[in-house]
Amino acid sequence: MNVVPITEPTPVPDLIPEFDDFWAIWPIERRLCKKDARIAWGNTDPAIRVHILTQLVAWCRVWRARGEYEYVLHPHRWIRNERYEDELPVAHRVSHASHVPVKPAAATERTEMPAHVRELIQRLRAAQR
Repeated sequence: MNVVPITEPTPVPDLIPEFDDFWAIWPIERRLCKKDARIAWGNTDPAIRVHILTQLVAWCRVWRARGEYEYVLHPHRWIRNERYEDELPVAHRVSHASHVPVKPAAATERTEMPAHVRELIQRLRAAQR
């Protein structure tokens, strides 16, 4: 009998969020103070950068739906003031089938990047090449 050893699949490396990813997602209408935004991004804990990008994608949907880009903060202030922690408007929240509140990951815990954010970053990176 031939025995084939079971090997673990090699994990696909998770995208590491970079400032350029944040900047590419940020609304063009409010891309201001890039140097300050880069500094604010550099001051964030790398463990929460996936969370920041995930929330940014959600907030971009809100801003696009409202069409009120003049009220969007400058990116460095949005990061520095932790506006990614603000609650989304009720109409833009994701409802869960279980109706159980989602417990956010601890600040030191690395979370997996959601597929829709990962795909967006990959498309943006490919377009820049």
